[in-house]
Amino acid sequence: MINLDPGYLNDTQVIIASTKKYGNRVYLRDGIYADLTLYFNRRTFCPVSKMTFLDYKTSAIIKFFNYMRKNYIGQINQFYQLDRQNEFWRQEYLKKGTYTSTKALKPSPSLSILINYLDNNNSDTVALKILDIGCGVGRNSLPFAKNGAEIFGTDIIEEPLNIFKEKALKYGLENKIHLQIHRMTERFPFRENFFDVIMDITSSVNILKLYSFKIYFKKLAEISKIGGCLFLVTFDESDEYYCWLKEKYHEGHFITDPNNTIVSRVYTREQIIGAAENTAKLLLEREDVIYSENVIADKSYNRAYRCFLWKRI
Repeated sequence: MINLDPGYLNDTQVIIASTKKYGNRVYLRDGIYADLTLYFNRRTFCPVSKMTFLDYKTSAIIKFFNYMRKNYIGQINQFYQLDRQNEFWRQEYLKKGTYTSTKALKPSPSLSILINYLDNNNSDTVALKILDIGCGVGRNSLPFAKNGAEIFGTDIIEEPLNIFKEKALKYGLENKIHLQIHRMTERFPFRENFFDVIMDITSSVNILKLYSFKIYFKKLAEISKIGGCLFLVTFDESDEYYCWLKEKYHEGHFITDPNNTIVSRVYTREQIIGAAENTAKLLLEREDVIYSENVIADKSYNRAYRCFLWKRI
């Protein structure tokens, strides 16, 4: 758990300091510091327990700080980024502010691709177990629950899940919907060969490393039934909003959104196809799903999405 406490320090070191007031403070390269509740175990940072060190000014500890900065700055920054991302989305759902996913009540139009496939293959909705990754308030999976499917939804924060629970109670579906907090880069808390359908609708842009993206697909394949569906919707490279971001805020493979400072990555078609090879057979691909005049931060953009449907092999 990271408890951010923004501040400024003109320093290029990463310093982990024990003080009476702050416990464990990490100063990042950009001058932002964070108070962490982490411990270092088996060459990685782990949550929950606190680190305790001697006075950080001692030469032995400074040497340790330099080692940590050199070898673990990525992990420290990742913890910082994840907590910042959580807080932004928490406020988005509370205020229903900038982005469509926090305001829209209707399902994504791209969902029609999956529904048509299931209908054409005589799938019995009542018997389906469906995982909705990044489910938010349930706008994409609630229609399936209304038709009898059992829904398992995950998201990174509690706020949208609470709204989803309220909707489930409203429609008498509380026994059909199971929700929990989960990050896509973590191991899924479901047994193997469990789901008939797995949906990821624009959540995968939050996975920044191609290696992690490939691992993500392997995890999906593990919990999907043989013959089950993997349905992925991501932003196409022609998407107007991301084209604008890419032009002004692109750095390497990553894009930083100025509306929230969250970093994301739009994978190419080849990277997506490659990530799923050997685990699933591509059944359908669509790139003509356009959301006209999607308003983000008071500006309108034509949104372009690419949809993939695989069958688990």
